[in-house]
Amino acid sequence: MSVDLLYCEGAEGKKDSRVLTKVLDGLCQIKAIGSKYGFKEKVLMSRELRPETIIAGLRDRYFDDFEKNQSLPQLTPQEWQVTDNQNSIHIGWYWERKEIENYLIDPKIVIPALGTKAPSLDNYQSILENSALKIYTYTAARISLSLSRVRLSPLPNYWGEKKWDFPFPFGQIIDEASCRLEIQRIRNYYQTTQVPEEQDIINKFTEMLTHCQPGGFRFDNQSYLTFFSGKDLLCAMEEDLVNLKLGTPADFQERILTGMKKLSDVWQYLPEWVRLRELIQNYQPINLK
Repeated sequence: MSVDLLYCEGAEGKKDSRVLTKVLDGLCQIKAIGSKYGFKEKVLMSRELRPETIIAGLRDRYFDDFEKNQSLPQLTPQEWQVTDNQNSIHIGWYWERKEIENYLIDPKIVIPALGTKAPSLDNYQSILENSALKIYTYTAARISLSLSRVRLSPLPNYWGEKKWDFPFPFGQIIDEASCRLEIQRIRNYYQTTQVPEEQDIINKFTEMLTHCQPGGFRFDNQSYLTFFSGKDLLCAMEEDLVNLKLGTPADFQERILTGMKKLSDVWQYLPEWVRLRELIQNYQPINLK
């Protein structure tokens, strides 16, 4: 069977739905339903209301799930199953990469999407790796904060100002010492609602540094394109993008989205996109409800 309706995050006409519209190219209807919160419930409710329609969901991966899988990228969407009334239900998938922006900065997409305005492949790959070098410590801090959250309790996993809808510590030092201070500040501010001890978060941070720095499995072989935040990588490229006359990170992202519309069979550029189409066309849920 094939999926008839695929729910995704974000708003109609925004990044997620625009990418999926191009990647899936008419295989199924795509509907953006907003935040990740309540996503599972929306899929289950829609299945109840429309039993004749094959409905699935696709969401970002986020940092929270990485602790479950220490393997290298598998180049395929990850299965999304949930437990409802003690039943295991297949909801759909989540992207293997942290978020949709991670795909929009991949050299395999950027170079063809920009066409004649694209930098050389070597130049762009150098810019991308330098961006990852700038933020690997910040990424380790964000992951450690995410993994330390208590269910249904607040614990921000970022800091800094917000530009182009991307919060990031623009212009700030983000070395190990400054990240430890920010972890302490965030934990102390929310300590009335948090169970984790500050040292527990710091211990996670120390562990994550070994994975996120050069030599770690989350960094090497461009694995930062999977495990780092695509938004953070974009923000850290700000100066280089301006120097290349590609605009702000938000401008650059829009250029890629616009350029993708002109590419034929764009799903062939990334193995995960090829695999997503196969999963949509040959949907085999464990339990449709």
